[in-house]
Amino acid sequence: MVSSNAVLRLSIDHQSPLARYRQLLEQFKILFRDKHLGEGDKLPSSRELAAMLGISRSTTIKVYDILLSEGFLVSQPKKGLYVAHMASLLPGELVHNKASIKAQSQPDSVASIELNSGIDVSAFPNKAWAASMRRSWLNPDIGVIQGAYHDGLPKLQEYLAEYLANVRGLDCDAEQIIITSGNRDALSILSHALLSDHPETGRVWLENPCFPAMSRFFHWLGRDLKPLAVDQEGAQTPLADLSEANKVHLALITPNRQYPLGVAMSSLRRQSWLSLLAQANKARVEQNSVKDAGLWVIEDDYDNEFYYQGRLGVPLMNLDESRRTFLLGSFSKVMFRGLRLGYIVSPKEHVKRIKESQRQLGPSASLPMQSALLDFMEYGHFNAHLRRMRRLYRDKRDYLDAQIEAYLGAYCDWQKPNGGMHTLVYIKDKWIQKYLSISLQKTSYLDVALMESLLKQTVLVSALSPYYFDKSFDKSFDKNNVKQGFVLGFTEPSKEDIEIVLTHVRQVFENLLAD
Repeated sequence: MVSSNAVLRLSIDHQSPLARYRQLLEQFKILFRDKHLGEGDKLPSSRELAAMLGISRSTTIKVYDILLSEGFLVSQPKKGLYVAHMASLLPGELVHNKASIKAQSQPDSVASIELNSGIDVSAFPNKAWAASMRRSWLNPDIGVIQGAYHDGLPKLQEYLAEYLANVRGLDCDAEQIIITSGNRDALSILSHALLSDHPETGRVWLENPCFPAMSRFFHWLGRDLKPLAVDQEGAQTPLADLSEANKVHLALITPNRQYPLGVAMSSLRRQSWLSLLAQANKARVEQNSVKDAGLWVIEDDYDNEFYYQGRLGVPLMNLDESRRTFLLGSFSKVMFRGLRLGYIVSPKEHVKRIKESQRQLGPSASLPMQSALLDFMEYGHFNAHLRRMRRLYRDKRDYLDAQIEAYLGAYCDWQKPNGGMHTLVYIKDKWIQKYLSISLQKTSYLDVALMESLLKQTVLVSALSPYYFDKSFDKSFDKNNVKQGFVLGFTEPSKEDIEIVLTHVRQVFENLLAD
């Protein structure tokens, strides 16, 4: 039984632009501050509170989880939730400002709202995954216990070879698949295998713009970074002589859906890359160059499980007769980030050296998790989950598209993506020019100024301009080539959060660009 009538003061304004969970969270903290709820008071269950307020149970669960994590509530097994001692002593100022202060010091705070291209955890089949984890450990493979499979669980490699053939049209055998703990692990292995013997002559080419963590990663490795310009046909080929006898070039590209621009590489551009690979390999053979000289390509096949219209292009690796292209894949977008499993598909000629590099660096992909994932796949849960998430994410993509039209149509241009997990919006040039004419701020990028203003309201959006190389990486850097806008993920947030974020974005646009 609830020990206080104070919860009757709670209410939800369905017309408010503020997300329902944030309304409820703020009201609870006011009740704590004003001592209407005190130490030891029992709260209604999440189901009872949801029924009382006429909202979904997921909203009340989220609020209770936040209050538990912040120390306002304590949970007593088989009894329920109770107000903790500190809540009744909460200063009034802290109630109103706690969320914004925490978000500024910790941008990934639970108090913030973000349009992220992560997974929708509320739709994950937890029971099926728990059953797979249990079954996989009831009678485990002795090689899993002994850590014998350095390059991955053999049965999982076999399943993946079949999966990639059916879903991506990739012709490969199980022996070509090396299981990794994600993209960073995969890039470490490939960099070690292809570049470690050439510390002075190895060069890395990255798309411009690209995921900022990629440029930081290769910079941390001490590699010479060069940009690949991206246009409407995809990543352009390197502007360099790739036939030099002692030079090793490694290009990381995303042909099927360039990140973050979302451009699919055209057939003509694909052919340009394939021709360049063939020419560079031919020159290497004719010149009797060092074994790694010429061009290598890493094809990152990120989030290509999610396509909503049309068909995906065949992987570049399938078409590369020079056999110098590697395919990367990850399960973090389909399953969950914490799984930390991915894979490299290597040409047969290079499998041995890739596996040797993995052994030297040390295997980091969890074998028990590989066993659970295999069980999840063999019981049909993986494919069923993927089908469900495609439907869910397509619906969220369409909802975001409608909200962009309603809230940002006057300020931005965009196209609804055919696949993936984010939508890219570009700020219209007239607003960029107006901002430059009236701004007294240090930054010259409107999207960054908007992002910083939103952060003060604990709203996190990803500005596009920071994805571009700056002068430290690109000597030919030209600010005029940098596009401004936002990378808006639609897969992780709720529809409620999508609307509230875009409401804030429009308000900040209006404030910054006011005459």
